[in-house]
Amino acid sequence: MTQAELAAYVQSYLRKLEINVILSGGAAVSIYTVNKYVSDDIDLVEHYHEERNRIKTAMEEIGFHEENRYFIHPDTKHLVEFPTGPFP
Repeated sequence: MTQAELAAYVQSYLRKLEINVILSGGAAVSIYTVNKYVSDDIDLVEHYHEERNRIKTAMEEIGFHEENRYFIHPDTKHLVEFPTGPFP
C-alpha cells in the first residue's frame, strides 16, 4: 500500500470501532504535496481522548505491533504514531 492508502486503511478500521483519528504531520504534507516532502511515519491524532489500550488492541488486530511510540507492520516501511490529542 502507498502511504495514503495505509493511512486511509488504518483510519477506516479505527472508525469502525468508533475510534476517531485525523491525519496530521509529515504524512499529511507528503500526501498533499504529492511527495515533494517525504515522511515515513503516519501521524494519526486522536479526535477525542481514546484509551491507548483500545488503539493498541485495534492495531494488533490488523497486524501491527508497538515498539516505543510507533506501530510497525512487517509488510510496510511506514510507521504509524498516535500523538496525544484531542484535536480541536
